[in-house]
Amino acid sequence: MIVATTASLLQFAFTHPLQALDVPARVAGLALAMAIFSTLLPVFLLSHAIRRIGSGNTSLIGSIGPVSTLLMAYVFLQESLSPVQVAGSALVLAGVLIVSLDSQRAGT
Repeated sequence: MIVATTASLLQFAFTHPLQALDVPARVAGLALAMAIFSTLLPVFLLSHAIRRIGSGNTSLIGSIGPVSTLLMAYVFLQESLSPVQVAGSALVLAGVLIVSLDSQRAGT
């Protein structure tokens, strides 16, 4: 994260004038909230999940993220879902179910 942040700041410094940082306080506050809640906090929570339940289970749970994003976009934003998206979501969920059942069976 430090390398990515440094690269982003350097790119901004080389491509924008310093006055571009002069934004309203509300914009700065929203940017800070996005940085904390959309970047920093998820990274720490992911690390904690890997420590607690292992990388395999964390990966399985993480693969459900895109499916839930599709469903939330459909429910809250009234976006349309194509049959291909529904089929892909079903495949992802089936894969997660199969792998999780196999890992439970192997563990017992």
